[in-house]
Amino acid sequence: FQEDLRRLFERIAIWGLRRQAPRHGEDEVDILVSCAARLAQQRTGAIIVMSGREPLDRHLEGGTTLQGQLSEALLLSLFETSSPGHDGAVILRGSEVVRFGAQLPLSNDWDRLGRAGTRHAASLGLAERTDAFCIVVSEERGLISTAEQGELTVMSSPEALASSLRGFIARRDPAEVRRRSRLSPRRVAQRTAEGAIAVIIA
Repeated sequence: FQEDLRRLFERIAIWGLRRQAPRHGEDEVDILVSCAARLAQQRTGAIIVMSGREPLDRHLEGGTTLQGQLSEALLLSLFETSSPGHDGAVILRGSEVVRFGAQLPLSNDWDRLGRAGTRHAASLGLAERTDAFCIVVSEERGLISTAEQGELTVMSSPEALASSLRGFIARRDPAEVRRRSRLSPRRVAQRTAEGAIAVIIA
């Protein structure tokens, strides 16, 4: 187990050197939607928790603390069946992966859960107690669901998941969303051009 953790942390360190922090909001959405879609296609079970404004620590048990930059490669590695803690939840704080292998409180709302499994009960359990947003992938059916504000919802498409994520981010960080919405088209074009120039120079 210790050797598995050592190899995992080595890979995380390498990814951290290769990757810059994603831009706020939209890159988070792109990464999470792409990762969830791949996990569903592979029938790999997963829980990804996006922290809201309320602290989560008192609702979590176990797991390993981590300070990793959010990326699809990192998330997929954490949910590999050979990875320690792959059955637990990955906890995000903004664009940072702060914990993996965490155990969440289980919901007893069988009306909403129906025939769903433990991952769904855990995701709904946390969503009943906090303002977190949970993405859960079913390994049995290859479906993606979300749990938020005490509700469990099956996503009909990647676009539906992206829309739900954007809505959560807007509620979590309204000031940032307002700031971005105030940018004029000219300023947006200027920033895009600056980013392109920076990439070319790099």
